[in-house]
Amino acid sequence: QRFAQVDQRFDQIDQRFAQVDQRFDQIDQRFAQVDQRFDQIDQRFVQVDQRITEEVAALRDELVTAYDALRKEMREGERGTRVLVEAVRDEVRAVIDAVRELDEKVDRRFAEQERRLDERLGVVEAALRNLSGHVRDLERRVEALEGRRGR
Repeated sequence: QRFAQVDQRFDQIDQRFAQVDQRFDQIDQRFAQVDQRFDQIDQRFVQVDQRITEEVAALRDELVTAYDALRKEMREGERGTRVLVEAVRDEVRAVIDAVRELDEKVDRRFAEQERRLDERLGVVEAALRNLSGHVRDLERRVEALEGRRGR
């Protein structure tokens, strides 16, 4: 009968360990989801970077085209040169302003993504602390049970 009680206690401990294992599996799944979100965010960053690169290249091409047009006009004659120079300056200023705006948008987006990641990381860390407390409680219970069994 005493062995049956000990077996029953071990079965209960095994069930608790199974529950702890199940909780770890759930946490592993949550980490997998967080990893997946990080991967998605990384993909978004790549897409944003690609878009920026494409837009800068397009702006660079526009600038080169405008510069080439200006040189041609200057060779053909002096008339209107100053007007063209001012037009190109305005275009360059517009390009600079557009690049600055784009840079600010990217900075805001990165800051927002970083804030979101920090929030999610805080939730995960809180869950881990909570789980660690539960694991410590279970370990204390197991030690207490083993202490009683040893008497």
